[in-house]
Amino acid sequence: MDLERLKSILREDEGLRLKKYRCSAGVWTIGYGRTGYIPDECTLEQAEKWLHVDASWACWCAGDLFPEFESLSKNRQIVLACMVYQLGFSGTSKFRNFLSALNSQAYDKAADEMLDSKWHRQTPERCERLAKMMREG
Repeated sequence: MDLERLKSILREDEGLRLKKYRCSAGVWTIGYGRTGYIPDECTLEQAEKWLHVDASWACWCAGDLFPEFESLSKNRQIVLACMVYQLGFSGTSKFRNFLSALNSQAYDKAADEMLDSKWHRQTPERCERLAKMMREG
């Protein structure tokens, strides 16, 4: 897994906020999309540390969610890790048809399942870019 590339993509997708705010789902968020117990403010250094920890966690969870994770292309690994980062392990695990297609190496079908979701309606540009990465490998 290319953790530095993943973090670069997440920086772009999430943006950086050093003061907590409510995301579109109404969840308190700070840094590069960090949720949970968070302070009112943080430094760039703290946001970068959280990004590293949370991106590493997303990779680990992606591997737990999809046991053949290491056999995927780097782009497809990044797609799955980005989904876990944004949607969480639980949210990504609900993409049963997507995971089934991924398991069958039906990458076009997996991309179609990504686009046929509430997630796509909520963050269309991100989802479409990741679906393209899934198709192209």
